[in-house]
Amino acid sequence: METQIKTMVKNKSAEKIRKEIAEHKKEVSNTQKKISRINKQIQDSTGKEQEILHGEILELKTSIMRLMAQSEQKEKEEELLYERFQKLYADRNNLQDFQIMARGKICRLNNELKTIFKK
Repeated sequence: METQIKTMVKNKSAEKIRKEIAEHKKEVSNTQKKISRINKQIQDSTGKEQEILHGEILELKTSIMRLMAQSEQKEKEEELLYERFQKLYADRNNLQDFQIMARGKICRLNNELKTIFKK
């Protein structure tokens, strides 16, 4: 009988241990499921973040290209304005030279007229 009791105690202890093992396995499984859900959520969030970042980078690249094109256009306009300025400046100098020549001729003509009318 004592051996039967010992066997029963052993069986109950073994059953209790089996139950604890089953509970631990269930906890491990639940924890693994939670980890998988968290990992998926992280991947989804990271994927969305990457999409947003890629979109923002594309917008920035587009803005940079637009600004570079505008800058090139402004540089061309500046070059054209400078060439125009140089031409106008040269024309002004030519006009001043012409005025000086004209004044000189006018003075000579006035002098000639004075000498003609004095006679």
